[in-house]
Amino acid sequence: EVRAELGDRVSAGAPVVVLVDPSRVELSATVDEVDVARVKVGQPVAITLDALPGERLQGQVKSISPVAQTQAGVVSYPMVISIASGDGVPREGVTPRQGMTRGGGGTSLPPAAPGSVAAQVQPRQGMSASAEIVVEMKRDVLLVPSRAVRSVAGKQVVSVKAAQGVEERPVQVGMTDVRNVEIASGLQEGEVVVLPLSTSPNRPLGGSLGGGMRMFP
Repeated sequence: EVRAELGDRVSAGAPVVVLVDPSRVELSATVDEVDVARVKVGQPVAITLDALPGERLQGQVKSISPVAQTQAGVVSYPMVISIASGDGVPREGVTPRQGMTRGGGGTSLPPAAPGSVAAQVQPRQGMSASAEIVVEMKRDVLLVPSRAVRSVAGKQVVSVKAAQGVEERPVQVGMTDVRNVEIASGLQEGEVVVLPLSTSPNRPLGGSLGGGMRMFP
């Protein structure tokens, strides 16, 4: 964009020519104060453009402002995310921690499938987008539904089908995305986990199971 012509008067510091480099696209975003402590420069980001809701691009956290901004009582921090144009549709599942963005600092995301829209898309200035920052990633982990894990006497336990019925198995849990929980130890792949069909709103998770049980392999 050329904002002045030969002979025009311009103000000091006013841009006369604006150049856009489409090969280096950045996303301006904000991160909530609750999450900002876990966001680091260099972490991979999955980006969705409103113009292409079915596709995701690959990006990376470039900078995080040390100065907060407050709007309507909500504190957040401005950040800049670089977009690798034509790179990356995350095809594999990511297990995030509860209440956080998706897991895996420093891990690159899978590339876009050849011929896909994301492999050819060119983000443009002014487009709206949302981003999922990968703070931690684990592969090939053992998962159970989150409601299978209960707290009994200060320990995390899972009901497991055994030869003599159902036994309470102490487990060590890892990451969670609210729906599923990683089991770091205490269970083996292939064991059958017993789930409650329903629980009373007033009954603590460590109490007895109500409404019957359901087997979960």
